[in-house]
Amino acid sequence: MKQTLIHTLIMQRLLKALGLAEELVEGALRIGLGKFTTDDEIDQAAQILSLAVQQIRNLLCVST
Repeated sequence: MKQTLIHTLIMQRLLKALGLAEELVEGALRIGLGKFTTDDEIDQAAQILSLAVQQIRNLLCVST
C-alpha cells in the first residue's frame, strides 16, 4: 500500500510538471499494458471504459 501511495504521488508530480491543470491531474486514470497484454484484452478494457464514461456523463447530464 505504501509503495502505491508513493507511486501515485510521483505520477501526480510528473503530470503537474508536464503542465497539466490540477483538475486533470486529480482525474487522471493510469492504464498499464504489458508485453503479454492481448488485443482482445485492450478492446475489452476500451469497451468497459467507454461504457463507464457514458454512464458518468448520463449521471451528470453532460451531452457529447
